[in-house]
This record gives sequence, structure tokens and C-alpha cells, in this order.
Amino acid sequence: MFWLKVLVTGGAGHVGKHLVPALLAKGYGVRVVVKRAEDAIEAFKGMPVEIMELDLAQAQPPAFDAAVKGVNAIVNLAALMDSALPRETVFAVNVQAAAKLATACKKLSKFNRFVQISSSSLYHNPKKLPFEEDDEPSPGNAYGESKLEAEKAMQESGVPFVILRPVVIYGLGFESIFRPIVKAVQKKRLPRMHRNNLNLTKNQEKAKNLSP
Repeated sequence: MFWLKVLVTGGAGHVGKHLVPALLAKGYGVRVVVKRAEDAIEAFKGMPVEIMELDLAQAQPPAFDAAVKGVNAIVNLAALMDSALPRETVFAVNVQAAAKLATACKKLSKFNRFVQISSSSLYHNPKKLPFEEDDEPSPGNAYGESKLEAEKAMQESGVPFVILRPVVIYGLGFESIFRPIVKAVQKKRLPRMHRNNLNLTKNQEKAKNLSP
């Protein structure tokens, strides 16, 4: 029997696939919210994971109430990054869904923490390097702007929360993103970078750090 239950949105994504097993290993109950249940069924085959299919962009408040029922914490990994998507769609998932989740959590008597996953994309054009969390944000696209608005929503939500701003994530699941970089290095075509210009977070390590 699990004493604490964690809801993971976007649980079948690249980070979620590592976070969920890490949570289970520490004895937490886990519920994942995903757009396609088939993805989670495949990712967590044989694991005691509760799977809930939900389109965060279209869901109404009662669906969010059902999603958080009985949970003690949330790790909100769900996010849209595709620059080709309409701004309204990106904000519907990245901002409005996060706010609706927080509102639903306010109704819970034993809710402990909302972990909002933000992004270093808030600093698209920083005034200095390395940048720090107190520096003025300068998002350069709809994704970065939505992450900034989601942070504001958390701060105004009234629920206990923590906001994390991961830098570039690498590891299993991110091969397609880094393959061009690896090829450029092999061909000695990668431009020289200032030593403070690039920060990386390993996927598996991020999952360990997210699990309480």
C-alpha cells in the first residue's frame, strides 16, 4: 500500500519515463496523465502505475478535479514546445492547464507540493552569462513566454509549490536532438562556445532529482 501518491503530467515523455520508475522505487504511488493512454501502457508495462488519459488543452475543471483526486503532490512535466503550433494551443497546455491543476489542488486536504517544471528558455537573450534565477526574464518565443506565465500562475495559485528551470536536457530519448551536434563535432565543424554558454542536464539525473 502506498502512503503518498504523486501525479505526473506528461508522464510518458522523455523525462517522465525515468521519473515514474524513480518514484516507484522510493515507494510512492504514481498516477500519470497523458494524452494517449497507449503511450503510457507501453512505457510502464508491468509497473503499478495508474494511467489517466486526458487532453490538457481541452479538459474542463471537473476533469482536473478527477486527475488530482487523492494525490499528495504533482510534478507537472506536460508542455508543448513545437514552434509551429498556434500560440493559443501552447498557452492552453503550458499555462492554463497548469493553473487549472493548481486550482483543483486547492480543494485537497492533504496536498503537499506542486512541482512546476519551467525552463531556462525564460532567458533567451540574457544580459550576462551565466544567468541567475533573479535576472530579468527575456523569453524569445511562445514557449518561453508561456513558461513565464505559468510561473506567475503558480505564484498566485495559493498552493505550496516549487519551480524548477532545467537547462538543456540530454540522455535517453533525446538522441534525435543531439545527433546533429555529435556529427558536427566529429567533422570538427562545431563553433567555439564561451564556457558559460551551454548548460546540460542529464535526463536520468533530472528524474532522480525530481523524485522526493
